[in-house]
Amino acid sequence: MKNCMMADQRGRSILKHQPVVGDEVLEFSRGLAPSTFGFRYAAYMDRNHFLPSGRAAVKHIADPTLAYVMMRHRQCHDFLHVITGCGRSVEEELAVKVFEWKHTGLPLGLLSLLGGASRLSATQLAHMRLFWEWASHNAPCSRHDKPAVPMYLNVPWEDMLAKEYDEVAAYTGITPLPVFLKKHQKQ
Repeated sequence: MKNCMMADQRGRSILKHQPVVGDEVLEFSRGLAPSTFGFRYAAYMDRNHFLPSGRAAVKHIADPTLAYVMMRHRQCHDFLHVITGCGRSVEEELAVKVFEWKHTGLPLGLLSLLGGASRLSATQLAHMRLFWEWASHNAPCSRHDKPAVPMYLNVPWEDMLAKEYDEVAAYTGITPLPVFLKKHQKQ
């Protein structure tokens, strides 16, 4: 993940400045207009009774840069829920985990899928095939009539809170899961 960040200008900037998503980011986001990415982030966090400070600290990683990369991975998870339009059902959480795996290669996403699959109905398992396709569609550097999708750790989410949600979606090139599913149903 660090190498992917180092290979990208935005990623290098993030590694240099090491922004942290703290409770003040959530508080700021609560005051934004309803059409903004930040407002949606705050709504997601509040609806689920989450606080950025509630995330466990990264442990057992001696290298400070690698520890930051892992912290960023954790902190960006909630932004991913917002930009992908995924809620917190087991099914949607697994979709986000597959998305993360497609971006980072961390086995946690696949392990979550394997562990969580036993909790899914046959219909939900069938949906996972679509979710896999959706995650592949949104993998870094894939193209779908838009600019390349950046690795999500390289997206300056903290700087995009006051931007319109649609502008952030266009910047990232990420197709939200509900939009993808709606298009798939029409086919």
